[in-house]
Amino acid sequence: MALPFRWIKLCLLLACLIRVRSEVFTALIEMESLVYREKEMIAGLKDYVRQEQARLEKIKQFTDKLDSLHAVIPEGKVENYLGHPSNAYLLIKRFVKEWPAIEDLAKNPWTVGLEAILDKHRYWFPDQSDFEGAINAVFRVQDIFQVKALDLANDKVPSATRGLPMMADDAFEIGKLAYEDEKYKQAQKWLAASALLWKEGRRTGDDDIAEILDYLSFVEYKLGHLRKAYNLTLTILMYDPSFERAQKNLKYYADELKSTGQLTGQKGLLRSDDTLLQDDDDEDDGETEDVAEEKDWTASKAFKRYSKLCRADADALFNFTASQQRQLKCWFFKDKPWLYLRGIGVERLHVAPEVLYFRNVLTDSEIEVVKTLGRPKLRRAVIQHPQTGNLEAADYRISKSGWLKDEEDPVIQRITKRTEYLTGLTLSTAEELQVNTYGMGGHYEPHYDHAQEHEDKFSDLGTGNRLATMLYYMSDVELGGGTAFINVGALVEPRKGDGVFWYNLLKNGKGNQNTRHAACPVLVGSKWVANKWIHEKGQEFRHKCSLNQWE
Repeated sequence: MALPFRWIKLCLLLACLIRVRSEVFTALIEMESLVYREKEMIAGLKDYVRQEQARLEKIKQFTDKLDSLHAVIPEGKVENYLGHPSNAYLLIKRFVKEWPAIEDLAKNPWTVGLEAILDKHRYWFPDQSDFEGAINAVFRVQDIFQVKALDLANDKVPSATRGLPMMADDAFEIGKLAYEDEKYKQAQKWLAASALLWKEGRRTGDDDIAEILDYLSFVEYKLGHLRKAYNLTLTILMYDPSFERAQKNLKYYADELKSTGQLTGQKGLLRSDDTLLQDDDDEDDGETEDVAEEKDWTASKAFKRYSKLCRADADALFNFTASQQRQLKCWFFKDKPWLYLRGIGVERLHVAPEVLYFRNVLTDSEIEVVKTLGRPKLRRAVIQHPQTGNLEAADYRISKSGWLKDEEDPVIQRITKRTEYLTGLTLSTAEELQVNTYGMGGHYEPHYDHAQEHEDKFSDLGTGNRLATMLYYMSDVELGGGTAFINVGALVEPRKGDGVFWYNLLKNGKGNQNTRHAACPVLVGSKWVANKWIHEKGQEFRHKCSLNQWE
């Protein structure tokens, strides 16, 4: 069958084109143009190689950094290593800020294997809320233990556990979040620390001194330090004269200073920026009434008592009278042979309320069983809403908790029975054993274990109010983590295997206001505790009642 004319025409045209393209080798002028084309292509290829080398160098630097970081983690002591707030913060920062950046750099058709590994673990990555939570934990330990930003960044915390020194960018991220949350005093300290670290050469290449000082100058302005804001803005323009926002801010600050008579002309820096970056560390006068807790807990007198007690400041601890000192005794349970043979001793730490401290209550093997059973059940700890009675998370309690039933393991049964022996109370109506762990900055601000008069008294349980609390310590804590009784100035330092007991209610059934207590933040270390909340029902013949309104 003959081809249509249009197909014949197309074939002739293609043949002509092929002939023209195939004749390049026959003419030097055509080949000469290829030489120039190839030169341009070589330049493009070199640029590609440079970009690839820079990209791979960044990935290699990150890999080398990870190798060096993991090389200093003690074998089998990861928990101890992460007990330092600097190490914990930097780990979370890597996963939230640095790993995603590296993943973007590594994306190409040849990184399928890397993508598969990352996807395998991605579910467990911390997110932005974890990052912000870690930074707020840093603020918490600073507030309570009065640790300066630069000291924490330089690992000058007095502990055996060493922390990784921070880079300028690490400190900047903390200061930036504080700025965004309008926590200007915290922002001031961390942004100043970031600038000082940058000046010392602790840089990653991603940090910009002009940006750091730009944030810091505005923070100083918000704090009412107009002269400092002006001088810092001058410093910014020394590093980057083209910084437009700094140019505008400088004019604004100058006008403000002139209007108040503080500036007669735009002069240069009268002081070094080292002076501008110093940590003033001013302490607030705070509120004169405890009602300040409602609007700013950290500004209240109660918070100052709480923080001093957590630091074991002598002026915050209770001064016992001679009569009370005579009641602070230690003894063994000679009338209870099993406890006596186990060597379980008891010490009265405080008289009103009576706080009893039991020594050598739990063995290491029992503690490990409780931890093993508790780990899969750990969830963010919740509190009971005073009005609704619903359980919900709250910023004033940062820990993870889980509940263990007696029937889950003979060890849990033994602990329940032992609690009965120690307290003389029935645990038939007690709550399950609650396991709690407090990590970086973990704490529980001052609270009562019992429901107060205006609160729901555990009506869903039908066992009455929480009569008493038994708290078991399942780890030693290097710094912080004590149990502080705020209203009476008593502090119980955690020691692995020991327990502390107190009655939440007076004998007349009303709540004992002196039992207000707190779990102090963990500064360095990890804190594990287990507690039994013992309820009123069933105690009728074990715990004497009283009609006296004061008892």
